[in-house]
Amino acid sequence: MPIPTKPIKRQRGVPNIDYSVPSPCVSLCLLDETDTFCIGCLRTIDELRDWCIMTAEQKTKVLEEIEERKKD
Repeated sequence: MPIPTKPIKRQRGVPNIDYSVPSPCVSLCLLDETDTFCIGCLRTIDELRDWCIMTAEQKTKVLEEIEERKKD
């Protein structure tokens, strides 16, 4: 007979993180010379900070913006 386990409770104030959209992080975390974008993933400071609380739609929009940044 399996041992019953308690469900893990979220800590108060911690949002549910949406993992459906993969992070663009490539583990090369360094800001460019203007402190505007990460040179590894091309996200802004705000995008880096907020990634874990963004919805899938917001993350998808950031990924689209990153593709545009790559063209510049």
